[in-house]
Amino acid sequence: MSIVAEAKFTPLDTPNFYNAEQSWFVKQHFEFKGFKVRVIVRCNAYENQNSAIAQVLDASVPKWNTIASLPWRQMKASGSYVLKELAQSQKRTFILDVEELLKQLAFIL
Repeated sequence: MSIVAEAKFTPLDTPNFYNAEQSWFVKQHFEFKGFKVRVIVRCNAYENQNSAIAQVLDASVPKWNTIASLPWRQMKASGSYVLKELAQSQKRTFILDVEELLKQLAFIL
């Protein structure tokens, strides 16, 4: 069972894969325990520029606050920005990082 189903994260959209700033990204929004959550995973040509963050929306401001992240050395995401499309196996590595961030969020929230 995935962390999305197990912890009752409600996806608000589908994973959005896109290429920008010499990087591949995936961005997805969820709702969890009344919080709106955004997860962004970035894979750059230089591994030390990779990032994976989870943010919660503070609707009173409005502002996204980062509350969880993965060190780039622990990330699974892979894919060269020079590729026009990511293979399914590469997309899966991004989703593994999204799921790891959601596990952190389930613990924090």
